[in-house]
Amino acid sequence: MKHYIKMKKRAAFTMIELVFVIMILGIVSSIGAEIIAKLYENYIVQRATQRSSLSTEIAANLIANRLSYAIHKTIIGRKDDSANGYPFRGIDSLDGTDYTILEWVGHDADNFHGVCSSHHLPGLSGLCDLDKSTKDGLYSSASDLYFARTNIEKLGGKIGKSAIFFPGEYDINTIGYKLASGVDGQGISATATGVSVVSLSFVPNDGNIRTIPLRPRAAGVGRTLKEQYKLAWSAYAIVPAPVDSTGIAGTFNLQLRKNFRPWLDEHFHTDQNIDISTIIKNVSVFQFTGSDGTIRFKICQQARINDEDVVTTCKEKAVIQ
Repeated sequence: MKHYIKMKKRAAFTMIELVFVIMILGIVSSIGAEIIAKLYENYIVQRATQRSSLSTEIAANLIANRLSYAIHKTIIGRKDDSANGYPFRGIDSLDGTDYTILEWVGHDADNFHGVCSSHHLPGLSGLCDLDKSTKDGLYSSASDLYFARTNIEKLGGKIGKSAIFFPGEYDINTIGYKLASGVDGQGISATATGVSVVSLSFVPNDGNIRTIPLRPRAAGVGRTLKEQYKLAWSAYAIVPAPVDSTGIAGTFNLQLRKNFRPWLDEHFHTDQNIDISTIIKNVSVFQFTGSDGTIRFKICQQARINDEDVVTTCKEKAVIQ
């Protein structure tokens, strides 16, 4: 006897149902693609912002660290006007945003803080023994001058071109910032009357020498010694410079220029032996001001997101002298 199995008919998807499924899948996929594209776009923007923020932070910290060792009353702003000798004013009396170059003299902090392991003395103590000093030589108590000279030379400075700054004996008009019409017989800028230049004969050969020989002044010019001093072997300048072909239009680069000495009529734009390094590229804003011993500055940098769009990040710092 034969048995027959009755098969139950099952309904399949209709054409309309298939069309709806395909439409829903298309909608979901388009939304997903848009979300992925948006996430990638946000990632690109955040990456550019983070990189720019890091660059401006590093640049701002570098400038702030350098400024923290600026000798009081030597910080100036200059106009980028070579035809008129880069006019300058003190940081406390700037009267506009056209002062785009920041310049100052920095004291030798490395020798002030560094201690010689042999004699357990700093290179420069910053203290002057008036009883043992003369108009031709500064007796620097508790200093290791051989250690100081070695450090200065390793840092790229020249001890014979260094200058001694006594508080209250100088201002921005007496340390050589003005382009000089000439130099005196000792090779000192005619506009530098508020500093004492170290003699070229400063070549101590052991840790027992404490006297810093000073260059003779011009005839009839006196010299005032004080109990405290600061030694400087370089001035510093933050200078806007043009970007290269890969830079962003409308921006500039910031350069740090050092190893020049205004008191010897060496300047950031004339001396051929200065050190120049780029701090940050594609800067759109660099502004600074000062009052009551505080210097404030702002840096804004632009970074490319793509060929058409850029992102801008800014950092501000305040340095208290």
